[in-house]
Amino acid sequence: MPLTIANAESAYLTATARHKRWLTGFMGRWQAPLTDAIMVTWWETIPPEVKAAAKAKNPAGYAAIEKKIAGLKQER
Repeated sequence: MPLTIANAESAYLTATARHKRWLTGFMGRWQAPLTDAIMVTWWETIPPEVKAAAKAKNPAGYAAIEKKIAGLKQER
C-alpha cells in the first residue's frame, strides 16, 4: 500500500472507529454493576400506585422489568 494522504486518513479513521466501538463495549461492561445497582434502587423507590398504573398500561413491559430486577437482586 503506497503511503498517501488518503491511505493515512483512511487508516486513522478506521482505527478511531474501532477504538470507539471497543471503548463503548468496555465501558458498558465496566459500569454494569453500578448501572444494575442504580436500576434496582430506582425500582424500589417507585410508589406502588405508579407501578400498578404502569402494569395496567403495559403488562408485558412491566413483566420484563420485574424479571430483570429479580435477576439483578439474585446476583447481589
